Amino acid sequence: IEKVIKAAKRSGAIAIHPGYGFLAENAGFARRVIEAGLLWVGPPPDAIATMGDKIASRRAAEAAGVPGVPGTLEPVRRSADLRAVAEAYGLPVVVKAAHGGGGRGLRVVRRPEDLDRSFEAARREADAYFANPEVYVERYLEGPRHVEAQVLCDRHGGAAFLGERDCSL
Repeated sequence: IEKVIKAAKRSGAIAIHPGYGFLAENAGFARRVIEAGLLWVGPPPDAIATMGDKIASRRAAEAAGVPGVPGTLEPVRRSADLRAVAEAYGLPVVVKAAHGGGGRGLRVVRRPEDLDRSFEAARREADAYFANPEVYVERYLEGPRHVEAQVLCDRHGGAAFLGERDCSL
């Protein structure tokens, strides 16, 4: 982060666009760019932090009235709690790392006898990959599509819809 900011200042840049990947999803990087007096081209740091926490993202979406997949809005801390959620939503459910992605810390549970093992495996993997064992649970959807809308906005109220992309492909 410091090397990028130093290079930007040395080159005379006035703004930093993080591209995509780890720095684009790093709220600390966004804050550091702003603190350095550079223009951050991307979501506000608080929005990035919310997006990085899947439970906080679910809460924010619900608060905004955006319908979502039925699931928990709090971390599931015990296998018994997972059982209660599975009974409420029915199987299959998916146990997901709250601070992860890329399929890490994710377990699909189709049978009641797999609940305990899947819960523990998801927590271990979440902790190993993301240094945080928190997991949440959603109703599992067979064959879902992941479609993103690409929207560009400026600080003056202007916005442009650039299209959508099907990330499932």
